[in-house]
Amino acid sequence: MVLSSIVILLIVISVILITMKVKVELRLCIGSKQNEIDIQIKTLFNLIKVKKKFPLSNIQNVESDDLEVEKQTPISLNDFGGLKEKLIELYMDIKPFIQVLFSFFRKITIRKLNWRTKVGLGNAASTAVTSGIIWSFKGVALAFIDSHFKMKKSHSINVITDFNQYSLTTELDCMISVRAGDTIKVAWKLYRTWKKLNITYLIRHEMANRRSSDERTSN
Repeated sequence: MVLSSIVILLIVISVILITMKVKVELRLCIGSKQNEIDIQIKTLFNLIKVKKKFPLSNIQNVESDDLEVEKQTPISLNDFGGLKEKLIELYMDIKPFIQVLFSFFRKITIRKLNWRTKVGLGNAASTAVTSGIIWSFKGVALAFIDSHFKMKKSHSINVITDFNQYSLTTELDCMISVRAGDTIKVAWKLYRTWKKLNITYLIRHEMANRRSSDERTSN
């Protein structure tokens, strides 16, 4: 009787842990007086809370006297030789991880997304062009989010132009939620994918060594 009660209790606890949601709230401030990343994690029905701040270097107060201009050697086309093949090879190596992550993205729900950017270059034309570039970038990012994540509420994205002074600040306030079971599942899939690719790499490396050894022996 006691053993069955313990088993039932463990099953109930396991179900709760797997089905409970993990909420992550991210606040990012760059260019303002406080440059920092604020992350807050809530789980177990908000009974467990973890909050951490990561201060960023002050990128706003950068003096030109502190910057050292280094002479750069001219870049030739030979420097890019084989770059395309290397990028394709790298993509093929990490493609299984990308597929696992993309399948995990569909399990994530975005509950809040506020993204505000203020830009000013002291010139109307330059400010307008920069504002358009930022809008384009945000449009691409938003299209990616809409395609791969679940949006719980409408988003708020804005770009404010300031023609009178130099300024570039951005504030991001985002909250996502995901089930703990999905997080554990994707972690296990990533581990299995890494282990499988590691074994494949070792086999290829061993075959390459044998091939080179055979060629030396034949010569």
